[in-house]
Amino acid sequence: MIFGFISILFLNIFNSSSGSLIAYSINDKSSLTLSGSSNINKFECVTFDNFSNGSIFVENDLNNQSLRFSNALLRLKIKSFDCRNPLLSRDFYNTLQANKNPYIEVELLNVISDSKNRIINSNSGKIKANVAITLNGKCRFDEITVSWHKNDENTIRFIGTKQLLMSDFGIQAPVAAMGLIKVHNEILIHFDLYIQAEPKVI
Repeated sequence: MIFGFISILFLNIFNSSSGSLIAYSINDKSSLTLSGSSNINKFECVTFDNFSNGSIFVENDLNNQSLRFSNALLRLKIKSFDCRNPLLSRDFYNTLQANKNPYIEVELLNVISDSKNRIINSNSGKIKANVAITLNGKCRFDEITVSWHKNDENTIRFIGTKQLLMSDFGIQAPVAAMGLIKVHNEILIHFDLYIQAEPKVI
């Protein structure tokens, strides 16, 4: 899947409120970043790959400006993230327990327009996405505000940031140097995705 928000912009393809199957691909300019900080510095780990292509099923309700998704799953290897420093990358993988639970998963459940204009008549706007995030084998439901912009007829750019707490996923923020270095509990997930999509016949 993808971070699922993809299809929202392609509602201009459809004239009915019935379900649609949409194929998508993720441009190689796309990235996803996890960042955080300690009491002495900051860290940022980014991945540009492992974005799979596929298809998702979308049920749209144009009156309520909402969409429901099936099979909209983003699954990324934790060890695909690069922290730009081998030691930082190793600590990042260990903190997120990549050997035990090697993937971060984000499943898109539904979205609703956060803009005044109707989705099908707009070139940009905001949506609120309800997602299920799985990390360290634990799943939490959350809401993310996403900005989107049509780059061209078939390509949409999605940008969003969400703060997470490691403790919510059973991860203990690491402490080093006999307690002198303490990693903060908060981490930020930031995505910048370029999505191409088209309807499929079902």
